[in-house]
Amino acid sequence: MEICTNTSVLTIIRLLLIVFNVIKIVIPLILIIIVTIDVFKAIVSNEDNALSKVIKNSTNRLVAAILIFFVPTIVFAIINVIHADNTILACFQNANSNKIQELYIENANSLIDNLSTTLNSDDYYIAIRIVNKIKSEEIKNSYLNKLDSIKEKINYNEILDSINIAKKTLNKSDYNNAINKISSLTDESQRQELINSLNETKYLVDLKEEILHLSNNDSNYNTVKTKVDNISNEEVRKEFLSLLGSYNPPATKLNVASGAFEKSFEKMSYYEVIPQDAEENMPIIIFLHGYTENMGMSILKNITICKYVASNEAFKVGKFIFVAPLTNSGWNEGNIKKLIDSKVEEYKINKKRIIITGHSMGGNAVWHLVNKYPNYFAAAMPMSYPPYETDSSKTGCSYYTKPFADVNNFKTTPIYAIHGEDDNCRELTEKFVKTINENGGKAIMDVRKEKNHSTIREAYSAPDLYKWMLSQKRK
Repeated sequence: MEICTNTSVLTIIRLLLIVFNVIKIVIPLILIIIVTIDVFKAIVSNEDNALSKVIKNSTNRLVAAILIFFVPTIVFAIINVIHADNTILACFQNANSNKIQELYIENANSLIDNLSTTLNSDDYYIAIRIVNKIKSEEIKNSYLNKLDSIKEKINYNEILDSINIAKKTLNKSDYNNAINKISSLTDESQRQELINSLNETKYLVDLKEEILHLSNNDSNYNTVKTKVDNISNEEVRKEFLSLLGSYNPPATKLNVASGAFEKSFEKMSYYEVIPQDAEENMPIIIFLHGYTENMGMSILKNITICKYVASNEAFKVGKFIFVAPLTNSGWNEGNIKKLIDSKVEEYKINKKRIIITGHSMGGNAVWHLVNKYPNYFAAAMPMSYPPYETDSSKTGCSYYTKPFADVNNFKTTPIYAIHGEDDNCRELTEKFVKTINENGGKAIMDVRKEKNHSTIREAYSAPDLYKWMLSQKRK
């Protein structure tokens, strides 16, 4: 029975036996003292038969005293003889100082043997507590010397563990913890060897700290980026590049004139507005006009969005390149994307911040572009057109037959759909926006009061639209 070799249990049993033995002695003594006092009182009294009365009463007390003193001892001795192999009885047999000391020594031996292999710090402290309970100074000191040697090995193992953690996490706190542990070594050559083994780790820890302390457009970005590119460990390099991706690189000025311009690309005319102090890595907003603006550049330049951007009001929200292509034959998604790609290349546009918006026929093209290139745009703002196929033989909302767009293509592109309150068939757009959100996308439906299909274009002079567009960034 393991409990009968547990030193803590045996110590408690031993204390209980001591208390029991004290009681076994004290109670009979008290009874004998009481009998003695009663007999003395009877002798000195002059009452008849006083002594005989006391003797009769005292006999019971003396018998009780004898029983209390002898019976437990006799019973325990008989049980000990008859049930010598009884495991419960073993607890009482072992509950003596010598046996407890033997068990302390036995346990210490066992723990120290195991510690030589496991080098477990918790077991080390358990062993120390047990060894310190051994009364023999010679045996105790012998064990403590062994434990000192084991402690050095445990400390060294903990140092190696802390070094491995620092190399894995590349965190400054873990690196400092490893250095502090190494500093506790008394062997100078061993200490220096371990510090040298952390040289590369220190370089990477410091580089990681540089990255974490960068700010957007930090002048040190390119220097840090070069260091990261030169990391030989591919896994670490990818991790650090991912951290760098959280920051915008320092802005590089574009060597272009600011203002509004009429230009062409592969026979496609377009209107372009460039802000003052244009920089690389800016976002781009592309606007696609509706059917009524397809009569020429002079009309296109004078619609709300083009006038508002050209006035530099929109740039108060944030700088961006603005491009509004012109068509008189409907929109071709492939040609629009070619134009955008050329502008991204020309102005070093941030590819994660390409935003497209359009009104009416242009809004329809916006839906088509996102549906065709689902992971290309940072955001889309279609205005006054539902993403539905049409049947020219029908009128009213029956003109729109069914959605042409696959809702799954809108999961990664935030949508901000706008209609005037008095715009016909806006309910179709509301329905599709709801479907996008139900399928894991992120879409907003904005219905502007007292606006119809045409007057809704005035919304393009509202700064809140530009704040939303410029706050988007593709993941």
